[in-house]
Amino acid sequence: MTLWGSQVRTLYRAPFESIKFSTDFSLLEFIFRLIFSEVVQTAANSLDKGNLISIRDLRVWFPAKKSFSGKVVSWIRAVDGVSFDIPAGKTIGLVGESGSGKSTIGKAILQLVRPRSGTVNYNGTDLCKLTHSQIKPLRRDLQIIFQDPYNSLNPRLTIFQILSEPLEIHFSKLNHSQRLDRCAELLREVGLQPEHLHRFPHEFSGGQRQRIGIARALAVQPKFIVCDEPVSALDVSVQARIVNLLKDIQQKYHLTYLFIAHDMAVVEHMSDQVIVLNSGKIVEFGDPEQVIHNPQEEYTRTLISSIPTLPV
Repeated sequence: MTLWGSQVRTLYRAPFESIKFSTDFSLLEFIFRLIFSEVVQTAANSLDKGNLISIRDLRVWFPAKKSFSGKVVSWIRAVDGVSFDIPAGKTIGLVGESGSGKSTIGKAILQLVRPRSGTVNYNGTDLCKLTHSQIKPLRRDLQIIFQDPYNSLNPRLTIFQILSEPLEIHFSKLNHSQRLDRCAELLREVGLQPEHLHRFPHEFSGGQRQRIGIARALAVQPKFIVCDEPVSALDVSVQARIVNLLKDIQQKYHLTYLFIAHDMAVVEHMSDQVIVLNSGKIVEFGDPEQVIHNPQEEYTRTLISSIPTLPV
């Protein structure tokens, strides 16, 4: 079956050659080649731009109300049509008031919360289309540091058990002695001592517990980490040390961060670019200097002006 007789038309230009449609092509073959070329082009564009993660039209909705029959009649649009890129080795800061959808975006990228629609492209792979078993090997590359440094650690496990658990899953060939050495190395990396391995989380301060959370994220040698307000529950004096630790680790291992926070000063110090979020939508995006010191949107100006200041 032919569509255009003897005509030959260039319908799509792939990254390396033109795909031509001729009398030799069936309709099914044409559609297959067209779809395949679009996939290759999308992946190539992402890699050419140096983006580790590309998010397009991401939506995460939660049911707000159900009818008597159980059908959802209204939704909470926590994230509603968000698109942005995260370049490799860089930090994207995500700011907004409570309930604006910041943490939901981070969890949706990691597929801890499944999006309603949209794409999360990681190295040419759309994570949203993967099943639980398919995404499991990628958990090694994609990690998270949680906001609460105490509740994110199992109080019944020792620090060695907490740090060795991801090693048992992703590095199953390591024996007990090798895991012990690796855990001791991780504690030294975050400024703690190997003798702390056999203590429990309640024996540490908040800052020390967050260091353990950072060590757990580093255990599997990730490429991308969601920092979900990692310093908001800490004292101001401790915040600076944790932020500096995160920057040192990023430079050493060439990590990529999505840094979620309320504190504009912390975001400016950490981020290469800043996204301002309001009600699940991006309202402003740009360099930290521009967004924080010369905001263009009224919401951003309101957010910055709401930061409390002490009289001198």
